[in-house]
Order: sequence, then C-alpha cells, then structure tokens
Amino acid sequence: MISLQDPAALLSGQKLYFFSGTSTGKAADVIVLHTGTALNNEEQTQLQRILAACKIATENVVVLPVSTGRVALVTLAATYNARKAIIFGDVHVGSNIQLPKGKVVQIGEWMLLKTDSLQKMLTAKPQEKQQLWEQLKMLFSISG
Repeated sequence: MISLQDPAALLSGQKLYFFSGTSTGKAADVIVLHTGTALNNEEQTQLQRILAACKIATENVVVLPVSTGRVALVTLAATYNARKAIIFGDVHVGSNIQLPKGKVVQIGEWMLLKTDSLQKMLTAKPQEKQQLWEQLKMLFSISG
C-alpha cells in the first residue's frame, strides 16, 4: 500500500504529472494509476494520446505510479477530488476489490476502468484499442 501523504515525492523526475495547490483537494478530472515507478517516453506519449482523445487536459490529470501494486481508494478520495480513474496494469484499489479488466465499474462515487499496462497498449491489436476506446467513452461520457 502506498501512502499519498506527499504525492509530489512519488512523482519526481516525471514529465507528465501536473499538480497545483495543496496535497489535498486537488482539482483533477481523472486519476491515472499505473504499475511500476516511472513511465518511459513511449508510455508517456501513449497516455497523452489517450487523454487527448478523451479531451482531458493534462493539467487536470494526476498520474500515480504504484510500485507496490495496491492503493487504497479511500486514500485517493481523501487526497484528490477526482472520482474517475484509469488503472493501467496490475494495480489493485483496496484489499477486497477485484476489478474486471476492460469494463467501467462504479464503486460509490468512483468510476473506475482497469486495463492493460501502457507498455502492453503500445502493441495492442486494433480490436483491443477499440474496446478500450468504447469503455473510455463510457467513463468520460463521450458521444460518437
């Protein structure tokens, strides 16, 4: 389980992560969780493309690496005001929650979408990318 007492410390050296204000109540549209410690350039570019397709400004996104594989939803809720999350890779949001891959799930106020890692998305087949896009449209209420 990671602690988000000092989220900026988790993200040192990353280009994509945007923060403003204090560590609690951050204005964010979405939280992106991913396995590991840092995204490489290809993964960052892939994430930026996904966010752009969803018309989500990067300054409204909090991206958190989860090296332990687990983060508490209650901790995210206490730290950030976003209630939507995209989960890339094998990240668990709590000890008793099993999220299905590739489906938007609502848990309380949260809308969650768990999918393959960004690294795997780089080589995904068009059909797999289309399936992700359909779920992203549901998550962000995108028509068309």
